[in-house]
Amino acid sequence: MDKKLMKVLKKLYHHSNGTYDTERELILYREEALTKRELELLQEHSWPVNEVVYITYDAHFRN
Repeated sequence: MDKKLMKVLKKLYHHSNGTYDTERELILYREEALTKRELELLQEHSWPVNEVVYITYDAHFRN
């Protein structure tokens, strides 16, 4: 993994940058904590922030 990307991800997903959403039972991270260049780097690597993907056992692991 790109070292610059890893640095940005550590900054984004730091515990102090998240807010727990009790309704959806997940942590949302503040993009505002990142610089414009850091956000561009995430876009270059197709890394969406706070994109929630719902995965079920039946849909993905059942034979």
